[in-house]
Amino acid sequence: MNHSDPIEPHTRLTILDPDTERLIDHAAEAGAWVLQHISASDYHTLLKNLYHIVMDSVPLMQRAAHVLDRQRPHQHGYLSRYREYLHHHIEEERDHDVWLLEDLAALQAAGVDSDDRPVNAHLARLMAAHWHALHNDNPWLLLGHMWTLESRPPSARGMRALRERLGLSTDMTRTYDRHAADDPGHARDLIALIGDPALSEKIRADITLGARVTAAGVTRFWLASPTSGSLSASAS
Repeated sequence: MNHSDPIEPHTRLTILDPDTERLIDHAAEAGAWVLQHISASDYHTLLKNLYHIVMDSVPLMQRAAHVLDRQRPHQHGYLSRYREYLHHHIEEERDHDVWLLEDLAALQAAGVDSDDRPVNAHLARLMAAHWHALHNDNPWLLLGHMWTLESRPPSARGMRALRERLGLSTDMTRTYDRHAADDPGHARDLIALIGDPALSEKIRADITLGARVTAAGVTRFWLASPTSGSLSASAS
């Protein structure tokens, strides 16, 4: 959930090269801007789009773990650590798609709805890129994808402001609220993996590519939001 509040001072965790971290910052700041200006109906649309990322989180990690199993992780310490991380994080991320559906149901029960537009093409393409890598037995781009999504979590203050501005209840923002609380710990776990000095340059390049693919896709998604308005105009 990549949406750091640029107004709230905090220390950002960084592990990739400065240019890639700046791309991730841009994606997070665009998301924070949209959340500060979004309508209730567009918030409903946002959750529907995010569902297509969240529902794939566990299957992507399961596929990566399967790839690592075939590479005999017990014979390589780092592969074993990555596999163990995936199995642990799968349990942490399980049912997050259900949280999103419950948030959507709470919004609809309060009369907040949106049209039936298909999933945003930018999000669809970025998810397709990560599935393509995994189906070609490359589990490394996924680490960069997770770093982009979890290293700049939404702020608790930003979510309170959203609820107050739109008149939302906490059962309409549960997914965001839990990610605001949990993602900093997830990011620290990722730093331990991505920052390992034993990583080859090839693996590090793949992780960086995964982060850039996700950061670019998420930024384009935010700029395509009906709420983005002057944000997308100033970025074009």
